[in-house]
Amino acid sequence: MSMVSTGPVSAERSAPPPHDPARAIYQTFLDDMGRLFWQQAWDRLVDYVVFPVRTTSPDGSRDYTSCDRWLDQKREARAVMAARGITEYHRVCKSARFDDADPHVVTGVHTTYCLRGGTLVIQPFCSALELVWHDTGWRSRAIRTDLRDVSLPITAIGTSDDPSAVQKTCVTAPPAVF
Repeated sequence: MSMVSTGPVSAERSAPPPHDPARAIYQTFLDDMGRLFWQQAWDRLVDYVVFPVRTTSPDGSRDYTSCDRWLDQKREARAVMAARGITEYHRVCKSARFDDADPHVVTGVHTTYCLRGGTLVIQPFCSALELVWHDTGWRSRAIRTDLRDVSLPITAIGTSDDPSAVQKTCVTAPPAVF
């Protein structure tokens, strides 16, 4: 059986090497959280965050102390993406490492590709997450992104009045130092 090569496999899309557990944790987190975001599984998505959570972009910084306000922002971002024709995004870990002072913290950098079909809708952008081990899993407590709010609402406060909004007890942790 002959296989036709379509060119080299991108290192970005390769699985992290087994000797790089921080990168494996980070990429798995990105994939799991992204899947829940696109499924609009808001009640499960909130389980991937510890509050307060800090979101920072070139336009400012926002600390979300409320699950409801954070979820409003995620719903708003999802609606804006749909309106822009974005049908999926892929977030690819560029690097990740355990914090030297606390092995229960992983910081990493990733690139986000927002797509419609296989076509880029906006330019790829870089972000950094700070993950913290809390109770039974890794949770985000801070994100910093290069994306401007004019492209997608990152630090804008959500304004959803959706009566089906999830009412959930927030998990709390010490503030991010990110």
